[in-house]
Amino acid sequence: MNTERENTINILLGDRGAGKSTLAADTLIPLYIQKGYSKNVHVFMTKPNRVYDNIKDKVNIHIIANISEVENIIRNTYNGSLFFEDSMTLFGDTLDKQTRNMLINTRMCNVDTFFFYHAWGFICKDLLRLADTFTIFQTHEPVEVRKDFLSPSEMNEIRNGIVGLKQHECFTVVR
Repeated sequence: MNTERENTINILLGDRGAGKSTLAADTLIPLYIQKGYSKNVHVFMTKPNRVYDNIKDKVNIHIIANISEVENIIRNTYNGSLFFEDSMTLFGDTLDKQTRNMLINTRMCNVDTFFFYHAWGFICKDLLRLADTFTIFQTHEPVEVRKDFLSPSEMNEIRNGIVGLKQHECFTVVR
């Protein structure tokens, strides 16, 4: 995964316990903290996750029930990053127009966004269209579930990357 600021929309995909949150807490978020963006790093989740305990005093952790609770935070974040744990619960299968536009506008605010999903079929269709990268861990569901939203070359790259993938290992597909 590229760690330079690119105003990207990123999807992290993998089964529970595969390492998505650990990658964020141990690698990605510390990079933003090092660059001086810590006050503009927001992690949104529906339940507390102990993986973030070691950085909870350095970034903004939000326990929320739905995305409407934090729209104001998202709209007013500049030069930072947004991490959405359990994105299926927060966004559902499609984005309403207001939420979609809000997420698209994060690119103009120098904000990288990260969405965590457990299976291909759970990924919001609108986010599949908008995503710049997919970081993929082991998952029980084949990529073919979302073949209508991925190019043939992306499908092949994903299929080849999954072969031999071990627990807590991942690879990234960049569009």
